[in-house]
Amino acid sequence: MPIEIVTEMLDHVRAAAPLHALDAELALQPLSRARRLACRRLGGAAGTGNPQGKQVLGITRLTGGSQAARVLQQGDLLLAVEGKPVHAFRDVERAVADKPLVKVTVWRGTTEQVLDVDTSRLGGVDVERVVQWQARLCRRRIAR
Repeated sequence: MPIEIVTEMLDHVRAAAPLHALDAELALQPLSRARRLACRRLGGAAGTGNPQGKQVLGITRLTGGSQAARVLQQGDLLLAVEGKPVHAFRDVERAVADKPLVKVTVWRGTTEQVLDVDTSRLGGVDVERVVQWQARLCRRRIAR
């Protein structure tokens, strides 16, 4: 794990500041696989300052019941968060970390859309209780 992630996390803990997440699973997609119109729109911007090359982030899954799931769709291409282009997962993490609401620019179908998305506050407590269940395997002998 890069030290910059650890130091950013420690800064949040020390400041008692909540972390926020977009509630979307993203996947890097080469522009060659992106929709034809999206490729034309993204061609110049995707290669600029993008160490991964000509790639774009696509939304592959959304957390069920989240506000993001009501606004975003699987297959959307994520172009920008708060008006700043995003090219990598870390770009998205940084863009939403301190914000309960973000403006997300996506390419959907044949159009670019700017959507307001409420992020989810991460509480920092994951597992509160573990329940273990064990079934007893019963075998019956059949008398002959």
